[in-house]
Amino acid sequence: MRTGGTVRLKVLICILCLAILCIAGYSYRNKLVFSSISVSISDDRTVEYGTNYDALAMLDDVSGSVSVLKNVDTSIIGEQVVLFQIKKENVKKHVPITIEVIDSVVPKIEIKEEIIYLNSGKDFDIKSNIVDISDNVDGELDYCYDGDVNGCYTMSTSLNINNVGSYTVNIQAIDSSNNITNSSYTVIVTSHGREYSLKNVAYSLIGKPYVYGGNSLAGFDCSGFVQYVYARNGMSVGKTATAQYYNGYEVNYNNIRVGDIIVWGYGTDKITHTAIYVGDGLMVHSANPYEGVVVNRVAGWGDYTGVHIVSVRRLA
Repeated sequence: MRTGGTVRLKVLICILCLAILCIAGYSYRNKLVFSSISVSISDDRTVEYGTNYDALAMLDDVSGSVSVLKNVDTSIIGEQVVLFQIKKENVKKHVPITIEVIDSVVPKIEIKEEIIYLNSGKDFDIKSNIVDISDNVDGELDYCYDGDVNGCYTMSTSLNINNVGSYTVNIQAIDSSNNITNSSYTVIVTSHGREYSLKNVAYSLIGKPYVYGGNSLAGFDCSGFVQYVYARNGMSVGKTATAQYYNGYEVNYNNIRVGDIIVWGYGTDKITHTAIYVGDGLMVHSANPYEGVVVNRVAGWGDYTGVHIVSVRRLA
């Protein structure tokens, strides 16, 4: 009995030793596999606020299959942790990576008009030309008051409504992440009286390019220029030179006044050009694609092309 018990004990010890060796070998093998699991992370570990974020895109090279156990919330600005699980030969390794959600998008400033024409002495609220000032994180931005640093906007100008001239209104919007947008628009203060207001608007556009069919600050053709100047003074005229020949009523050139429309052509059946008279024998017009909006003397202007003044039109 004693001999048999000794044998069984030895067998048990052998089995136990074998099990320990197997476990040790398995553990050693897993340790080697665990050590062989590597991951290369992108140097850029920032994510833009509110974007669709693919955490796996940040991994340049991985030795194993990857899953994301914990991702970031891009609606929250600041540092967050992404937790990856990498699996290789049934061995799992957890890799935490710190990611920063940032806001680098500047606020949006939208204005109504690039140029505002204002009769002298007329009150004007510089905020009234703003359509929208907003930020993707902060939403609509309010005007900055005492103590405000960011998350708001400011406006500045030297505008004097009593002095004729051109003034710039500057707008600066700063969001809570200190992203800054600057914008501006122009206020042109004109003198009292429709005629001189037309003149001032016309002069303010000198240098604008000629664009066929254009009637905006991006460029004008001859009739588009006349239409734009009159529209800025609350009056409507036709879009084409021929249509403007029928606007208002005809006056003799000897009685021409500032603001009248000069209609040029080869005759009443072939109208080719219109311009605005600005006094002292001068007219402002969008001359041609080479010169754009310029001021010229009326006398002799059309001689080189054979055109002449067909009519002078005055709006009631």
